[in-house]
Amino acid sequence: MRRFNALVFDDLIIGGASVLTPSRYDAGLGQFDTLSLHAIVDDIDVGGSMSVFVDHSGDGVHWYTKSAGSAVLTATLAAGVTASKTATEPAGELSMAFVRLRLALTTTGRARVRLYATGRDAAG
Repeated sequence: MRRFNALVFDDLIIGGASVLTPSRYDAGLGQFDTLSLHAIVDDIDVGGSMSVFVDHSGDGVHWYTKSAGSAVLTATLAAGVTASKTATEPAGELSMAFVRLRLALTTTGRARVRLYATGRDAAG
């Protein structure tokens, strides 16, 4: 059952460095069995790709990447074209108390990214 839905990131990203969702979402995102993500990427100036990783932590200080370090969502980007991509975390790996989303561009360009997260609880 859906328990949470929010726009957790809405900003311009410059390629070459990862960016994180604001820490105000860390405890809230950690409450759910499954996260589904929807990324909308526009104002792309150079083609490439954008990846979203799910990091989790027991204390909010030391972070570990879920899914064996693999991206949960990857979107192919083309200059001047809006990209829209959805993905859901793989089943089986439960999250610790705090969860953040890490976004990275594989280009030296820039793009505006809006990332929505939906939290679902299997228990209903």
